[in-house]
Amino acid sequence: MSRAVDRGTRGINFVLSALVFNVFPTIFEVSLVSGILAYRCGSSFAFLTLGSIAVYAAFTFTVTRWRTRFRVEMNKADNISGSKAVDSLINYETVKVYSGTRKRLVWRKPYIFLHMNIN
Repeated sequence: MSRAVDRGTRGINFVLSALVFNVFPTIFEVSLVSGILAYRCGSSFAFLTLGSIAVYAAFTFTVTRWRTRFRVEMNKADNISGSKAVDSLINYETVKVYSGTRKRLVWRKPYIFLHMNIN
């Protein structure tokens, strides 16, 4: 649960800082440059600039959506592996008493490899 809250907090922090320091200044700059291009060189140059930026933005959004699937799978594998690790640490004495350490390693190994393969 704490990992999910931590990821959410970092995600919100990233989105807000990206908006304030990247997106809004870029929109302002593009509008100024397009206005100057339209005034000095004609509206066709301004539309060409805006079109190029729109194509780049569409490509970026498409690739980001494609990549997000892998990130979600990696987070799920990380959550499963983390919960197994916490369970192992909580039950440390019980596992040691009954000599189940090898069983735990065999039980967690597929999730560890799953997490490594997604990265």
